[in-house]
Amino acid sequence: SALTVGARAHLDLSSSLVRMEEPSPFSRRGPGPGYILKPEVSHWGGNCSASGDYMQTGVVSLDGNGHLVENVGTSFATPLVSAIAGATRHELIGVSSPSDPPTSALLKALTVHSAFLKSAPMPYPIYSQYMGVGVPGDVSDLIACTQSSATLILKIPVTPNPHFNKDPFPMPECLSASGVLKAEIFMTLLYEPPVDRDFGFEYCRVNVRATLGTVRPSGYQPELHP
Repeated sequence: SALTVGARAHLDLSSSLVRMEEPSPFSRRGPGPGYILKPEVSHWGGNCSASGDYMQTGVVSLDGNGHLVENVGTSFATPLVSAIAGATRHELIGVSSPSDPPTSALLKALTVHSAFLKSAPMPYPIYSQYMGVGVPGDVSDLIACTQSSATLILKIPVTPNPHFNKDPFPMPECLSASGVLKAEIFMTLLYEPPVDRDFGFEYCRVNVRATLGTVRPSGYQPELHP
């Protein structure tokens, strides 16, 4: 239903409990209902020692009187991700049709997808349990691509027994050599199912799966189609 944000350390000292880029000592993990990955993403929240000392490893900000102060917490990480999502929404509204504004699902999908692209591969898989798929990029990373990449967004309504097939799938010819595709493809699936707490562990009332593969027409013969 919502993005959950974990905290990671941006600094470390010899007395710190974790090293730079590792999960902050105070950050917590899921899983959520149905073993859903929680948190999905992370951002800077600071570091500390076993006694809770965070001097020179905390996040520097302003107090109520405008003074520079240092502190730690996921309360720093979450607003950073919220700001990225909010700025992305502002930019998308400027280029979207009034009848088709950016949805919360689109913003969450772009945020998670950006974090995965920026962090992949994770140095240690266990970190994903505390930091999700990584730190999302800035607004330009979410709504633009490099010269050597492209992002395709498909918005599909969920209906009973749905089946959606993108055929033909847009794929530049320059990526195919002698019938072999030379590219990396990442897919992010995000949907907001109806939920009912009366069903406990199965409170998500809809499951959606997405796959990327090949379509073989009727009468397909492998020996004739390498």
